[in-house]
Amino acid sequence: MNTFDQTVGAGAPLSQIDYATLPDQALLNAKQVRALCSMSPAVLDRRIAQDRFPSPCFHGRNRVWPWAKIRFWLELAAQQETPLEN
Repeated sequence: MNTFDQTVGAGAPLSQIDYATLPDQALLNAKQVRALCSMSPAVLDRRIAQDRFPSPCFHGRNRVWPWAKIRFWLELAAQQETPLEN
């Protein structure tokens, strides 16, 4: 059983996941990543191909991302969208 299974359950609905308390090594699947980052499947795949999004790890055929990488990407994206003050 991996950390994600122990923390929130592999089939937990997205609304029941408390991302603020997830450990860095928790693994998120593509559906969870897309919901967090507000991306369609095509946009996610395109950004991965263009090296504009963290590459996934594979567990069998399943793509997963460590929560630490997704959190870091979200923080960078938030900084880039914040307007600079004069």
